[in-house]
Amino acid sequence: MKSNYGVSVLRGTFCFYCTHYRWRNMEGTFQLWIMKDYGVKESWTEIINLKETHFHSIVPKYRFADGDILLCCKLDGHSVFMTSKGPFGLWPQIDIYQDGVVYTESLIFPKSLILHLINYV
Repeated sequence: MKSNYGVSVLRGTFCFYCTHYRWRNMEGTFQLWIMKDYGVKESWTEIINLKETHFHSIVPKYRFADGDILLCCKLDGHSVFMTSKGPFGLWPQIDIYQDGVVYTESLIFPKSLILHLINYV
């Protein structure tokens, strides 16, 4: 089994995500958790739980105003994009190994967030 874990900030909300993929049956799961009240351990809430997905990894990229989340999904070296509410009518495919990055300007030192996360997770 291959597992990917990560953290991100979507619309100002701290998030944790994980993908578990079983090569034997080519199936995976994806979970996305948000921290509703920053620094409060009990405020973690699961907002996405995808079961039986065939993607090797899924990374949340952006959260829209209506709560829908843009996901970058990887399968056999290709990236496809979908939303948490379902697939697009057309899935653009990228044949190169590059990841997009959403950048939000901040005065917070990134290492302090990582140290803070380690203490709460």
